[in-house]
Amino acid sequence: MTTLDDKLVPRISEIITKIGVTATFAVRSTPKFDVDHGDVVHGGTTEHSVLVSPPQAYRDSLVDGQMVKRGDSYIYIAGQDVTFTITEDTEVTVAGVVWKIVAIDRLMTGSEIGAYRLQLRS
Repeated sequence: MTTLDDKLVPRISEIITKIGVTATFAVRSTPKFDVDHGDVVHGGTTEHSVLVSPPQAYRDSLVDGQMVKRGDSYIYIAGQDVTFTITEDTEVTVAGVVWKIVAIDRLMTGSEIGAYRLQLRS
């Protein structure tokens, strides 16, 4: 960790804890190939609840109809609060609304991930 990491990583977590809302991430286990039966076995889903920033809609000027679509929102989650693997297509429920993650940006504070910005689509 760098000096900047030492200062910013805990501060990001503090801010999200202060303003955050609970989000539930439905994380699917990695499918595995069953050699005995010759098919892919899909694992179960594990739910992880964590505080995130409230969802924010993208400004109209950022909506291009492809990468960012009308109705997309984004949330931030503190890097140190992530104890599971975040992937695109993971379902996230925030305030009763179910979203899918369509893009993940890692926001570095030095050598550490200070936060993730997750683009959500309903």
